[in-house]
Amino acid sequence: TYNTTGTGQTATDSRRPGQAATFTLSLQNDGSDAEKLRVAGQGSTSQVTVAYFSGATNVTAAVVAGTYKTPSLAPGADHRLRMTVTPRAGASVGAVLTRKVTVSSDNDATVKDVVKAKVTRLR
Repeated sequence: TYNTTGTGQTATDSRRPGQAATFTLSLQNDGSDAEKLRVAGQGSTSQVTVAYFSGATNVTAAVVAGTYKTPSLAPGADHRLRMTVTPRAGASVGAVLTRKVTVSSDNDATVKDVVKAKVTRLR
């Protein structure tokens, strides 16, 4: 599924304030040539803390800036990022905190896909 809305590509979880929900983003090169993929993700707000990791390396600043690129991926190869979404105490109970991640071809910025992570704030 490819789209720019995250429809059919949304993962959900429920957490209390301070408890992180963890999502694994599998970024795959579906093209016919090796290339890097560019990742742009939404960051933290007053209601939610968001972080992105490549292995043990925190890459949040680059992902939020839209400058994070995967290593060069052969056709069919993938690269994984871990995304944590943690509700803050200021989020209302029952609030659905949604964060969007856009992945695009570094060779052709018009080729893009969106995934979403939704976390509901528990008591």
